[in-house]
Amino acid sequence: MKNVLFLAALSVSALLADEVKFDNRFLQNGERDIRGWTFNAVEGFKPWGDVTAVMLDGRPGVRLSSKGKHTQIYLSEALPVKSGEKYIVTAKARGNARCSIGFFQYGTQWQWKGSHGKPFIPEADLAGKPVAVRESYRVPDGVLSVRPTLCAHTAGDVEIYDLRIDRVPGQGHPQEGHDE
Repeated sequence: MKNVLFLAALSVSALLADEVKFDNRFLQNGERDIRGWTFNAVEGFKPWGDVTAVMLDGRPGVRLSSKGKHTQIYLSEALPVKSGEKYIVTAKARGNARCSIGFFQYGTQWQWKGSHGKPFIPEADLAGKPVAVRESYRVPDGVLSVRPTLCAHTAGDVEIYDLRIDRVPGQGHPQEGHDE
């Protein structure tokens, strides 16, 4: 019975969700630049890694190659959000570096409020079939906009394909940004 109720709730959530439109074509636009995304050139991340567009079976993706420190890109245009909204990020990932998919959070007057995203290691190497990745995020109070981020945390490479973000209308007031 619990499984039936869980599946019913999941089905209703899926019906209420709407896809967030953003540029997930990962088109190369210069060195380390992907159209619609910004390379995070923080001085403390030197030596900077590389960011390149890749294709897998006709599907566009992005490769983040770290040289030991964070190699990160974030969506150039911020997405407006409301407290309590839930976002579900899905993608396919493969690689040999610890990485994360998450959000930079911004509050009033574009005050940076931290980032969200659990690091993980893709279970498929660069020669293997990408594995499904799913991350959920509930917008905490005080956050007005977010920028999706993709990051390779440690030396190595990670590729991300089929990146999708769905918005599920929220209820209540969360205490923190992570929601399972």
